[in-house]
Amino acid sequence: MKEFLGKIKDYLLLEGKSISSVKIYLSHIKKFILYIKSNHKITLNNIINNNITKPSIEGLVYKYILYLKDNNYKENSINSNIKAIKHLLQYLHINLKKKIKLVKIPKRLPEHIDLQYFTDRIMPMIDEDMFKNPLQVKVVLNFMFYTGVRQGELYSLKREHFDFQNRTVRIYSKKTKEERTVIFPNKIKEMIQYYFRIEMEQENAFNLKTGRVSYIFNKLKPCFKDINLHPHLFRHSFAVHLLEQGVDLDTLKDLLGHKSILTTTIYTRKTAKKIKEIYDRHIK
Repeated sequence: MKEFLGKIKDYLLLEGKSISSVKIYLSHIKKFILYIKSNHKITLNNIINNNITKPSIEGLVYKYILYLKDNNYKENSINSNIKAIKHLLQYLHINLKKKIKLVKIPKRLPEHIDLQYFTDRIMPMIDEDMFKNPLQVKVVLNFMFYTGVRQGELYSLKREHFDFQNRTVRIYSKKTKEERTVIFPNKIKEMIQYYFRIEMEQENAFNLKTGRVSYIFNKLKPCFKDINLHPHLFRHSFAVHLLEQGVDLDTLKDLLGHKSILTTTIYTRKTAKKIKEIYDRHIK
C-alpha cells in the first residue's frame, strides 16, 4: 500500500494540490482502503485489477459514507473523505455512473472572538515556557488577527511583499489563484519590523515551516475551554470586527479575498445580532 499511496501523492501534487491537502487526502484514502478490506473482504488489488464491478464500487463508497455518519463524523470531515475517494477513483480511471454528492452542511454562524479577548486572554499565554520562539508566535498571531489572512497564505509570503510606509502587504492565495493587498495597523507595524531585523528570512516572511501554524494553535487550544481555538477563528473574528465597525461588504470581500460577495454575507447575521443588542440598550 505504501508504494501505491506514494504514486497517488505524486498524482495529487501534479494536480496542484497543496502538501497539507495531500496529507489529508492520503490519510482518508488509506482509511477507506482498510475499511473495505476489513468489512467487505475486498482488497486494493481487487479494484486495481478490475475484479469488482462499478456498481459494487459505488455501493462500497456509499456504505463507507454511512459508516462515517454512524460514527458521528462531522459534515466537513465526511466531505473531505468523499473528495479523497473521488481523487482515488480518478487516479484509477474509474468513472461511476452515479455522481457521489457531498453532504449538505448546515449553515452555522462562524464563531468569533473580540479584540479584548485576543489581547487580554490569548496574547499573555505566549511566553518562553510554551514556545521556543515566542516573538515569532506573537508576530504571526497578531498578523493573522489584524489582517484576516488564511493560514495557507502565510507560507508563500515574502518580506519583499511588505510595504511598511503604506502598511500594506501583497498576499497570493493558492485557493483563489489571485493576488490581493491587505492592510495592517500601526499597532503591529513595529513588532513586525523588529522581528524582521533580528531574524533573517529563510523559509518565508515569518520563517514558518509546514504545519507550524497548526502546531501553534494546537499547543494553545487546551488553554481555552470556552472557545474552539483554530486558525480560521482569527479570520472570522477579523471579518465580524470590521463589519461591526461599519466596513461595507464589498470592501470586506476584497480584504478577505472572497471571489463572491455571497461568501462574505455569512458574517452579516452575526452583526445583525450585535446591532439588535445596541438597539435594545438605547431604546427601551
